[in-house]
Amino acid sequence: YRNNPDLIAPIYVDVHAPVNIRDEQIMSAVHTICCHFDKNHTNNNDSNNGGDNIVESFSNHCGEDKIKGLTVRQLGGGLSNHLFVVSSASSSSSSPSVLVRIHPDQSSTDHNNSNEEEFSLINREKENIIMAHLSSQKLAPLYYGRFTNGRIEEFLENVRTLRYDEITSPTFGKQVARAMAGLHKVHGIPSSVSSCEDDQKEEMEGNGDIMGEVVCTIQKWFQMVETVLLAQQGTQRERLFTMFSYLQKEWEWLYQILFSSKTKDDDIIDDICSRKKAHHFFRQVVFTHMDCQSLNILTPITPPSATASMNNNDEKEEEKDQQQEILKSPTSPTVKLIDFEYAGYNRRAIDIANTFCECCDMNNLCPDYQSEYPDLTNQNIFLYAYVREADPDLALYLDNNNDDEIDDDNNTQHQEKSNTVGGGCYNRRWTIFLTEGQEEVGRHTLISHLIWAIWSIVQSGNGCDIEFDYVKYAELRVNGYRYFKKRFWE
Repeated sequence: YRNNPDLIAPIYVDVHAPVNIRDEQIMSAVHTICCHFDKNHTNNNDSNNGGDNIVESFSNHCGEDKIKGLTVRQLGGGLSNHLFVVSSASSSSSSPSVLVRIHPDQSSTDHNNSNEEEFSLINREKENIIMAHLSSQKLAPLYYGRFTNGRIEEFLENVRTLRYDEITSPTFGKQVARAMAGLHKVHGIPSSVSSCEDDQKEEMEGNGDIMGEVVCTIQKWFQMVETVLLAQQGTQRERLFTMFSYLQKEWEWLYQILFSSKTKDDDIIDDICSRKKAHHFFRQVVFTHMDCQSLNILTPITPPSATASMNNNDEKEEEKDQQQEILKSPTSPTVKLIDFEYAGYNRRAIDIANTFCECCDMNNLCPDYQSEYPDLTNQNIFLYAYVREADPDLALYLDNNNDDEIDDDNNTQHQEKSNTVGGGCYNRRWTIFLTEGQEEVGRHTLISHLIWAIWSIVQSGNGCDIEFDYVKYAELRVNGYRYFKKRFWE
């Protein structure tokens, strides 16, 4: 089963069954999938990531006592899956565990319905192919295998999720940028996992800039909304229909301005090399996460000893020095991206824009777009680290300053910004490139708000059995769309 998305264990877990029955089903899945490995059959290439220890731990429970030796506890926070951690009951608290993801049922389908994917926001076949590939490349938690309505993967111990206000902070921003850039360099994902049909792929590839899968996804989700609205009544239907109508109209405009073969920006940047490079770079289609938000970014839990030394009279000065060291350090602290349900090939600007939007407090349904969207300094710290990791040759070009670039109209403006952009002094090429990068990412924030607003409308009427106020979330995303349209387009 390991790293093999084609093999599915014939086990269905009913999350609504009595707890004892549900847990037995979960443990049965773990026993079936993890017990097919032992120390003699483990891939040696995976020996460095802790997988062998977990396999050996669960192998010890094969047999009549397979259920008695395991414990199950539920995790919160998942909006696309029910999450459970299965551990060995007889081992210490630091023993290896596995994470079991159970996909939520939907009212329009059941687990035996072959048409389930037609009304599913997540293509589970695509997701499993991607997860298995990333696992084999050590870019995602170890993929142990899948069963009828879920999968089992490595559970990362002693980590925590980031807070929304840490994503682009001085402490974590550069590391998140590097992690995203590393993902964007992934190759080898089969083209068959694309969300687009063959005729749509041909249409995109003949349209100048390749648009990426997000266009097909938006069109598919719009069709789902129409089905959702038919089942709604009263005030709820009116709220959803108002948002749907607005988003449809906006999508017609946004599609033309962002994905046409020639945009208005092409006319104004032909004589400015760094701006043209930025425009081209951020519109390149790469393998993207598309949901890189705080709950999908993990970092090791800071040991108590690391903060104890801060409790003295020089606390503020030491904290300032520590932040400066963090900015200089290429390795500390570490972060890891998880949850690739919505991953696919899209413009890198869309992925970055989505993450910048998630710096607003979306998960708690109380975003302040004006104050929480990353400021210019944090944006450029992020973008600078991202470019250096994603394209070293481009970074080398930008490092080599050249005053021959033509930008007479903006010369004074760029010279004034050069002392502050990115939290330090940057040469002319970097200043022009980062300024254009800010704008290019900002223009793509509208894709983030539009697609998640549609997603939430579908979820609100999709019979999803995960508790969340999807209608309010959709309204907040529509508000975000309006705010950033005014900020970056008007």
